[in-house]
Amino acid sequence: MNKKELRNMKLLEATDELIKLAKEDVPVRDKRYYTEQLIYQRGIYLRAEVENNILKVAFYLAEYLSMDCRKPVYTLYIDKKNDVFKGYDYRTKKWSDSMLDKTIFSKWLY
Repeated sequence: MNKKELRNMKLLEATDELIKLAKEDVPVRDKRYYTEQLIYQRGIYLRAEVENNILKVAFYLAEYLSMDCRKPVYTLYIDKKNDVFKGYDYRTKKWSDSMLDKTIFSKWLY
């Protein structure tokens, strides 16, 4: 599983249904002692597809989907046959071999 092959795969864009769900996911203000943040009921959305025997899992953030942004923030490529995975972060434009709990999604993963 090389990066060039993965880069040439079809991009998993968000569907109309995902965007509709994200727009219904209205954030609630969470006020802490020094900080204030918006908390979404779901916050993160996923879409998956198999292409060339590689499972592609695209991750979308509710705040981007609610603004009609269809591009994922992260895509995970899993090759079960060879027992390898690789991720691509669209915000930093970098490839990663890190586990998901070490990526930008650590606040949503327990």
